[in-house]
Amino acid sequence: MEELRKTREEAEKKLETLEAKSREQETELASAKAQQEKTARELDEAARREKELNETVATQRESIGALKFEAESVKTDRDKWSAKSGEQHAEMETLRGKVSVLQSLVEELKNGSGTTAPREKELVVSKRDSQPVAQPSALAPSQLLDPQIIFSPTPTRPSVATGTPVTANVVEQKPAAKILPPPPAGILKAAGPHTTSITKMKSLLQRLIQNPHDNAPLQTMAAELRSISSWASGAGSPSAVKLAEVLGPLLTSFGEAPERMTPSALRTVSQSLDTLTSLLSAPPPKRTAILHEAHVMVVDPDANGREEIANTLRGIGLNCDCLGSAAEALAHCEKAAADLLIVEMNLPDTSVQEFCKQVRATKNCDHAPLLLFTRSLAIENRTQFISAGASDFLAKPIQPAELAVRSLNWILRSRLA
Repeated sequence: MEELRKTREEAEKKLETLEAKSREQETELASAKAQQEKTARELDEAARREKELNETVATQRESIGALKFEAESVKTDRDKWSAKSGEQHAEMETLRGKVSVLQSLVEELKNGSGTTAPREKELVVSKRDSQPVAQPSALAPSQLLDPQIIFSPTPTRPSVATGTPVTANVVEQKPAAKILPPPPAGILKAAGPHTTSITKMKSLLQRLIQNPHDNAPLQTMAAELRSISSWASGAGSPSAVKLAEVLGPLLTSFGEAPERMTPSALRTVSQSLDTLTSLLSAPPPKRTAILHEAHVMVVDPDANGREEIANTLRGIGLNCDCLGSAAEALAHCEKAAADLLIVEMNLPDTSVQEFCKQVRATKNCDHAPLLLFTRSLAIENRTQFISAGASDFLAKPIQPAELAVRSLNWILRSRLA
């Protein structure tokens, strides 16, 4: 019995030892499992951070590409307008010279219109006829701007004896100057009050680019824009009034959400100011053109997307035709002209690059501006699409205010060209 009791006690001790070891192993296992779960969470967090970093890097690369493209576009526009400014300056210098000639002629006529005629205007009659020749009369001020009036240095009259014309010799007569027509009305209106307002708005736009969170330039730009709209209305330019009205909401959106102040949107504002300058300085046929006949073709396989764009453009008075494929768009181009094409990059039946080439081969849309809208596009790809016939790009998601201004701007620039 004693041996059995000892054996039992030893067995119980071994069992307790085994249970203690089991509990220790369970604790270690639970700790290992917790450590494994923690490691898994850390790996998931690291993967998430890596994904965010990759997305940030991709976004920054797209932004850098977009900025490079915007910089190239701004440089191109600046060179073009600089050349145009030089041409206008040369025209103004020519006009100043013509005005100087007119002023000199007016002074000569004033000096020669007294009671006693100057000696250089006395006429000596030829020996073949003794009849006096009438003294040339002074011109009225209203005749000074008549381009048909030309002073002849050798006036003629019929001979009494023979009936043939006899030339009266002019004693010490100076060569006569031809009266030139006045400069075009568009040039005279070019330096109106709107020029100062547009220059001020460009300066404020630079301030806004440097400090997007300062709303003071936006408020001043809105006031100047109202002044330009009022002047354009008095000058008889409904297109300029419409562009100013559409540009106002875009400036307002900058104040409501500064993140909308993208490089693309700022470039749109700058181009619109240049368009306003050209439009208000253009001759009446172009300055007074009305936009109610402007047609826009929207090509997008997404029905909701193209209707959203069309509704925005219809809201500013443009006519829109919505098409869902490249084939439909090309067939429409063969039937009717369009002032602007807005095209989704992902077309179901052909590549956009090929579509641009085919549009440029049509008779009705070969010179119409063509805007492509996409979520992201590398700078080198943009160059390829421009070579194929694209004019500009819109980033997704599209801001309605920027879309309206950009579309109207391209239509007006195309009509001014």
